[in-house]
Amino acid sequence: MDSQTLPDPEGVFQRERIKELLDHPLVIQAGELTDWRGILDEREELLEGMRYALDLGKRIEGHHPGASYQTLALAAARGVGACHESMKAEELLHRLQVGMYATLRHSSIRPDLPKLITEWLELDLPWSPRMMLTSDGATAPMLRNGVMDYTIRVAIESGMPIEEAYVMATLNPATYYGMDTEIGGIAPGRLADILLLTEKNNPTPETVIANGLIIVQEGLVVAKVPKSQMSDYVSGSLTMEEMVSDQWFLFPDKTQALSLDTLPVICMINAVISKLDETTVIHNWEELIQIPDAMLAVLIDPKTKQLTKAILRGFAVELEALATSFHASTEFLVLGRNPQSMKAALQEIMASKGGVAIIEKGEVLFHIPLPIGGKMTDESMEIVMEKSERFTTLMKERGYRFDDPIYSLLFFTATHLPFVRFTKAGIYEVKTGSLIYPATPL
Repeated sequence: MDSQTLPDPEGVFQRERIKELLDHPLVIQAGELTDWRGILDEREELLEGMRYALDLGKRIEGHHPGASYQTLALAAARGVGACHESMKAEELLHRLQVGMYATLRHSSIRPDLPKLITEWLELDLPWSPRMMLTSDGATAPMLRNGVMDYTIRVAIESGMPIEEAYVMATLNPATYYGMDTEIGGIAPGRLADILLLTEKNNPTPETVIANGLIIVQEGLVVAKVPKSQMSDYVSGSLTMEEMVSDQWFLFPDKTQALSLDTLPVICMINAVISKLDETTVIHNWEELIQIPDAMLAVLIDPKTKQLTKAILRGFAVELEALATSFHASTEFLVLGRNPQSMKAALQEIMASKGGVAIIEKGEVLFHIPLPIGGKMTDESMEIVMEKSERFTTLMKERGYRFDDPIYSLLFFTATHLPFVRFTKAGIYEVKTGSLIYPATPL
């Protein structure tokens, strides 16, 4: 219902388009609603969309990391029915107290479940039918462990009663979505798949029955499962008409934007949160390479033909060049400490119509093509896991110190997270909703 990256010059999130989506019978929820400022500021087009979803009897999922009880109460009053952003038990309790469902998360970027369970047990409160479990879009390396079976396993091993763990992954979500008369339990008239376990504390099924057919037996797929081609549903690849220019990777001089000869310096304080570093000033490449964790970051928009530039610190050490189309918006993002390598990395992912590439010493050290919208591939999950693990290893070898570098890439352009973000219009300050450094023409 709201764009995760601002501004929205193409007008994708127009009222009529949102209503058309909500009217679709396969849409059962709106969200996650990340524009918390829009709720606080009572932005009419957002509130109209929320009212429309509620009038249709559809849920609204919120996104409220670190929110106070008062903010949660305001969101709940507007119709937000659930939130998965609790990082401690007190935050779970606040969501329940304002009438929301509280979703316990265990993902590659927020592996919070053991801490949430331990703290909840310390509060000595009952488990609630308004609690659910989620893996919250864990990236491919974590999927080696499984998906919901792994989430349930972590819950059980962390001290959650076994029956509660299974209910939070099945019946409670079905009830939340108003679908418990059809799914979520094994009873007459239900559509439930049946998973047979070797023992109740081992949630990875030995046998899977779906639509009355045995799909998996003794851990092996025995039925022919049709392969879904995402390319049938996602139109277009990420392309650019312009030839890559050396000028894109130069520092500004006083003839460029606002007569400024320095770029803003953005420092990563964890995997997804970034803030301005007002103590560091870098005028040129010679000054940049004296700081091992500093690199130039360039966001290139092929539609508006604009460049957004900044210095990035805290992402990696001595990273020569990385180019990616995998992030929250539709531009090319290039990071690095060598302008020629940055140019080569961008050319690499342009040739594959999207992807992630690392260039080092003139060689392609890593490349995963993402030709479906610049975000996805039709490769098998095994290949995606192998390449994602390789990328994670390479980044950690180059000084990446947080949980998940893939998520870090994703959120560079996500304007619902504090404190500063890259956008096609320039460097965006989230709290004030203002541009602190504008984009310039290609």
